[in-house]
Amino acid sequence: MRTTKQPLSLVDIFPDSNSWEFSREEWETHFKNSNVIIHCTGRNLYYPTHWGPLSVKCAFGGIEYYQKSRCKYAVSDDNFLLLNEGTSYSSYIEPGDEVESLTVNFSREYQSEVKRILCTANDILIDQPIESSEEFVLVEEKLYKHDKSVSPLVYRIRKLTRNFHENEAAINETLYFLLETLLRSNAQLIHEINNIHAARLSTKKEIYRRLNEVRDYIDSCFNEDITLESLSRIALMSPFHLLRQFKKNYHVTPHQYLINRRLEKAKVFVTRSDSALADICFITGFRDASSFSKLFRKRYGLSPQQYREAIKR
Repeated sequence: MRTTKQPLSLVDIFPDSNSWEFSREEWETHFKNSNVIIHCTGRNLYYPTHWGPLSVKCAFGGIEYYQKSRCKYAVSDDNFLLLNEGTSYSSYIEPGDEVESLTVNFSREYQSEVKRILCTANDILIDQPIESSEEFVLVEEKLYKHDKSVSPLVYRIRKLTRNFHENEAAINETLYFLLETLLRSNAQLIHEINNIHAARLSTKKEIYRRLNEVRDYIDSCFNEDITLESLSRIALMSPFHLLRQFKKNYHVTPHQYLINRRLEKAKVFVTRSDSALADICFITGFRDASSFSKLFRKRYGLSPQQYREAIKR
């Protein structure tokens, strides 16, 4: 592992899970008041449950898994994960091809200052240019699809860290804009939260959080055997309460959402790989080839084989 001096540090080799305790105390020994970018490649890695700072988790060329409480997140080229200061989680990369992992960690001091700048009137900032604050950033902890606001900044940091010492100033500037964009994007989620049917805002937020955990779990574990009962245990809701709330907010049932997710993944495998259709059926979570073919045809108008042939023409 290699690190640079504060206020910005780079870790470009995965730390040894046998020698690190992964505690907050150990983290602050190395990185107190420092923003930390972890940009490494690896395979067959596992890190036990540990404390983490406010972070943006990305992965390229494969999947990096994160386990937080009852929920599991699969981070890939399609998405990124946000976790708050103080969240405990484990993570792993399975054996196979190397995965490029990129995590941006924000220090408590940095996130407090950025939040103060964004939430304080200019008149006050002029009169009090340096003022301590203990208001940390809180984001909705969930998977986010790569977009046109956050993702370009993440991709820029990914590129700049490849020549870290030459680009420290540019990285520091980009980190500010990244955290600002995350704050503004999360503020806009209040519209989604307000769509939840509940009397109190606190209840709306809690239901929103639990529904997102269920949806993220389906997105991450679509190839596993998933039932309404197992999802209800993740949401800490009764099966029929979850069914009702999920349908109200996502306009499909959990089972329908799961089937849609499996079909989307199957289409990717059908069009981008030479895998046997029987193998695609299995790895996307379907257990019956006939049922898989019928659902695929209903969704896309052609059988999996016909779809593959049509794409190759």
